[in-house]
Amino acid sequence: MGYLDQIEIKLVDHLTYHILSQRKQMNTADFLIHFNKLFSKILFENLSPIAKPLAIFHSSEYEPENYDIEIAIPLAMATNQTKVFNPGLCAMATLIGSYDDLPSIHTKLHVWIAENNYKLNGAPFEVYQTDPYSTPEENNIIEVYFPIK
Repeated sequence: MGYLDQIEIKLVDHLTYHILSQRKQMNTADFLIHFNKLFSKILFENLSPIAKPLAIFHSSEYEPENYDIEIAIPLAMATNQTKVFNPGLCAMATLIGSYDDLPSIHTKLHVWIAENNYKLNGAPFEVYQTDPYSTPEENNIIEVYFPIK
């Protein structure tokens, strides 16, 4: 876990998006199945994504068998099915590598937030910059955001 010391944490003011989302209690093993269903809906309804997909984590603790996750895709235009996603100021770290390392990144962000006298101000979320189906595991890029105040 020494590589975690090299991970840079940045303060960013995240962009506001209109998102089409689906919130479910799910097993994390079924994550990609639910993302695929959402992508199918976007294709079927001829909607235009404008940014990479994301997942918002509403559970206060990691429960892989029954996790409260909202999967979302930012769209170019609002529809009657979208909502505004505006997390504001966030602490952010980027993981390049295996999805197995994500819990360590989350832990590092929690520690950084406490050490720098910030408080959580919303649900953490991840933005998936690469497609896990077509990207070698060591080249995955995932941005992890924690809304703070």
